Amino acid sequence: MLDEGHCLRDQALKLCDPARFVEHDFRASSLETLRFMVKNGVGVTLMPSVAIQPEDKDIRYIDIRQRPSRSIALVWLKTHPRSALLETMAKLLAYKPLP
Repeated sequence: MLDEGHCLRDQALKLCDPARFVEHDFRASSLETLRFMVKNGVGVTLMPSVAIQPEDKDIRYIDIRQRPSRSIALVWLKTHPRSALLETMAKLLAYKPLP
């Protein structure tokens, strides 16, 4: 699990009953730390689809039935000189389903 204060932690707690599934309370400050822990056999975790690294063959990603979600936004001034670049970035950051 991520440390307290991370929105993914709150979503995981809503999705899972911690009293049933958590034997050891391991916490991490980043998704990369969680990925490293899974890679080294220290449990399982939830991973947002935008953070999936399909080239990582040591980890198995499984789509879950329930679809927890969160909304994020990329915001900038209409007059920003690099609006076209920011539009492209917004398209790259858009939701991507599991590969």
